Amino acid sequence: MILRLYPAPLIGAVALFFSCIEASGSALVVSTIRTGPPCCGEAIGIGNPDVRLQPAVRFVPTADFLLDSITFDLVSSFGSGAIVAQIYSESGGLPDALLYSAIASGPSPTLGGLFSIGAAAPFIVLSGRPYWLTGTNTDPNSQSYWWYSDQMGWRAARDIPGRGGAGFPNWGNANGGGPAGAGTNQSLVLSFEITGTQVPEPSAKSLELAALIVLFGWRSVQSKNASDRQSKWSMRRSL
Repeated sequence: MILRLYPAPLIGAVALFFSCIEASGSALVVSTIRTGPPCCGEAIGIGNPDVRLQPAVRFVPTADFLLDSITFDLVSSFGSGAIVAQIYSESGGLPDALLYSAIASGPSPTLGGLFSIGAAAPFIVLSGRPYWLTGTNTDPNSQSYWWYSDQMGWRAARDIPGRGGAGFPNWGNANGGGPAGAGTNQSLVLSFEITGTQVPEPSAKSLELAALIVLFGWRSVQSKNASDRQSKWSMRRSL
């Protein structure tokens, strides 16, 4: 095994870059938790054979956050499966690619309530970038019901994968739509909350200093490599 030793300036640069990210404690990324009486709900999972659609809700962070938890405001649940929270990217005003999944540590409460799922792996949501939250279940015989909020926003839906019939094989503008063009509209969104640790932008001076240190370290490495090559060439000529 070959061990490569890097100069102290490069190690210092890495440390400086990490010091630019300061933990500021858990904060709200977004919350649509209802404050008044609910009207109705949507399903998470496919335990009920009559359920055909998988809903998604759009959110846009106002800062960069390292994800901490996702909380669903549930009506009720049944079955032994676990909810899987999913975050999708956006394309054309609708959900696009699956970016992140987190599985609950156990079944959701039968009588409903606020149910939180902790972050399974590091994931950063970026300021000003639209995302879509949805959910499914690890067990096809389990299901939860998700309250609507009393807030307005964008929703989309698709046929539950593997269970057609509603006529939306891809994410579309059913049940309120998404910002995908003419004819779409906002409506009541589903009730949820996402928390995260804000990732502050490093100061300009810190970035400039780090860049200088990296440049100095890179030049040191290049200089040492050139010196080593020259030494080897000299040794060969002497032989």
